[in-house]
Amino acid sequence: MKNNTITKEDQKRLEEIFLEASDNFKYAWGIKEFDKILDRYSEVKNEKILYRLGQLYDHLAMKDEENKEKHEKKALNIYNKILEINPESQKATWGIARVYWHRFSEEAVPYAKKAYKLAKKNKDKYGLYAQHIGLVYESLENYNKAEKWLKKGLELEPDNWEMYLNLLVFYRLISDFEKSKEIAKKLNKLYKKEPQEFRNSAWGRRIQKAIDNADQPLPTKSEKK
Repeated sequence: MKNNTITKEDQKRLEEIFLEASDNFKYAWGIKEFDKILDRYSEVKNEKILYRLGQLYDHLAMKDEENKEKHEKKALNIYNKILEINPESQKATWGIARVYWHRFSEEAVPYAKKAYKLAKKNKDKYGLYAQHIGLVYESLENYNKAEKWLKKGLELEPDNWEMYLNLLVFYRLISDFEKSKEIAKKLNKLYKKEPQEFRNSAWGRRIQKAIDNADQPLPTKSEKK
């Protein structure tokens, strides 16, 4: 008979798999490894683990455009399952917003704002959730609201390098290179404190490239490939 409760050892291994997959854009691999472990259990109700799996699916949707809709559906099903377990999950609520955000849909806005309010209510760090709203507005080309929420996130979490990275990308997007260069200096100081292993990962190298190219426009989709 399969167990419902995931062991601490498996929880630790799943987190390691998630970080390896997300830091190096190996989303399909991460999903396969998750499935191998989760198949040992009859029903998974661990919110963090389900959220991690949802993240892998919705990030894979961006990478595997041919199967984008299928991966997004998987992600949405997982996030909605989390909300059945915990209706006040800011993570799952943001997960749904993120799928709509990647679709450039205005439907992302109310979910992103709800996730921000839930994070604040649940006494979670909510600077990043404020910036999530900014990122959604950025994708909708409402740059005034985008800047407002991105700056609010930085005010809430001034020691979080992710806050600076999102602002750096925003200012490069709108070609305000004086601001992007200033943000890059602050980001670089914080980013250097991250473990070398992370900085050497594919995601880490991309962050360093963003810092180095702070005075340049964002690359086009074809240039990224």
